Amino acid sequence: MSLFTPLRLGAFYFAACTLLSACQTKPVVPPTQSELENYAAQVQRTAVNDLTVIQQCENLGGSIGMLAVTARDTWEFSNSHLLAAAESLQAHQSKDIVHWQDQAYSLQTLAMVKEASQSRAQSLNLSQRVPSAQKATCERELRRIETTSYADIGADPRLSQALLASTSNTTADFAGVTQIADQFSPWPEPGRTYFTLKQSIDKECEANSRIMPLVNRWPDEVYAYFCGDKPISLIECHWVECTSQAAGRAN
Repeated sequence: MSLFTPLRLGAFYFAACTLLSACQTKPVVPPTQSELENYAAQVQRTAVNDLTVIQQCENLGGSIGMLAVTARDTWEFSNSHLLAAAESLQAHQSKDIVHWQDQAYSLQTLAMVKEASQSRAQSLNLSQRVPSAQKATCERELRRIETTSYADIGADPRLSQALLASTSNTTADFAGVTQIADQFSPWPEPGRTYFTLKQSIDKECEANSRIMPLVNRWPDEVYAYFCGDKPISLIECHWVECTSQAAGRAN
């Protein structure tokens, strides 16, 4: 064997170790604010989808209903901290906050929860399934929910850690997606005041106006008002007399 072979091998190992050391000490670039916000939105929408499955299966009652209750406990234990961090980030960024019954709500979050929950319930389609298919579907979906960690749904594993580290606690009166889903589901149909409101709002909104029913318990009605995609206000009506609260930043 050539005398230079050990020297060459030694030089190779030295260079490899030097390169590896350089890679190990390379600073980690944190996620951007935009990446964090997108991930937070993904966490919240995933939570709504999973909570909808839990609610739909719990409504079946019996053994499946009990399984859904257990799945919710596991789901909350696994993901509540990350979901709270996502909602905290949103609470401090939102410009569409309104207050109702001592709670702060994001109008866009209200709309997202309604759209996502109704879409997920439609795709689950439990009402059109025979009992055996309902049972099989719920068992499969609830097992998936129990073993899902929202820390794994991001494109980059750093996102969950960065989100947890970058946000403070959610403001005490801010309604998150779980509370919204529990509070407003099933989502009501428009009340008696709806069409009068819609005609009035169409005159001031040049874009496509939208009034989303939140409460329909006559004589009380509550609506979220959007002009196009822009959240505008919360409208509260009592005996057809209505007041409007403009959306803004959280206090």
